[in-house]
Amino acid sequence: IAPFAIGGLRISDNPLLQHDVGDSAVARLLRPLRIIFPIYAGGTIIGVVALLLSGMPLLDAFCLGLSAISTTGFVVSNLPMAEIYSLPAQSILAMLSFVGAMSMPLLVLTILGRSHIAQLFTLRNDELRLFVIFIVLYAIISAIFSPHHIYREFLQAISFASTAGFAFTDINSAPIFWTLILPVIGGCALSTAGGIKVMRVVILAKGIGADLRRLIYPSLVSTIRLDNKRLEPQDINSMWAFLSLFFLIYMGGLLIMGALGLSFAQAWVMVAATLSNSGAILNAHNVLDIPTMSDGLKIASGLLMIIGRLEFPVALVLFTSAFRQFIR
Repeated sequence: IAPFAIGGLRISDNPLLQHDVGDSAVARLLRPLRIIFPIYAGGTIIGVVALLLSGMPLLDAFCLGLSAISTTGFVVSNLPMAEIYSLPAQSILAMLSFVGAMSMPLLVLTILGRSHIAQLFTLRNDELRLFVIFIVLYAIISAIFSPHHIYREFLQAISFASTAGFAFTDINSAPIFWTLILPVIGGCALSTAGGIKVMRVVILAKGIGADLRRLIYPSLVSTIRLDNKRLEPQDINSMWAFLSLFFLIYMGGLLIMGALGLSFAQAWVMVAATLSNSGAILNAHNVLDIPTMSDGLKIASGLLMIIGRLEFPVALVLFTSAFRQFIR
């Protein structure tokens, strides 16, 4: 979707969205692939080597390295991470998950940038800054009410925020709602992470703030900016449209899960975890026994996971006649 700059993503002025006017749809798709693949391949290789140096077996290092940078959360053992892997190995997995949850255009600018200006832009990026703030605040608050060391809570916060879902701590004692906050928000836009995306949260928060100021001063003319770029009204509207469709799909998922036999306490967690692609929370809190779920529940859960990963509200545009005319 990003190469076609739809769904509010056009406000991210980045190399992935740059193309010639006459380029075909295939050319627009191949350009970001040529940029993204070497970066992810290189990151995976570096991650696997680092995991091997930390003492992790080769198969585990390869599988978990791929899983971490893609933020899928696939693991090769049902045992807690803290019991089978060293703290350096867990730290590497958290770092890879963080990189996977970063905006790909920002990674491109940081890695391929030839000047200090590129690195400075990375540090000043509104979305990345708020993403880090969410992680730090979550870790501090969790450490206050948890017996775990703050560093382990920091690793767990990265795992939740990236939607990878690795269990670096025992999260069974934490309230389910608390463990779902970061996964539902998700990572940065144009990353492998799931969730609503931090960029949308930033824009919606700024939009609400502007609306509140206009209630006090009706004649006020306010400009909403993201990374020093002025946002157009259609950018704000696209974010509200996405959020509205997200909650409509969420409510529809609740009804479907309820019709298939889940209680409300199980259904709302199930839908939130699948839409945010952070299903590890279900196992951690023993919400339900996944292997014994009915075929209908498994199919519905799979569809919700696909919807969450593909950002279905935005992907709906792909099936419109206007979009088909646009890419020709």
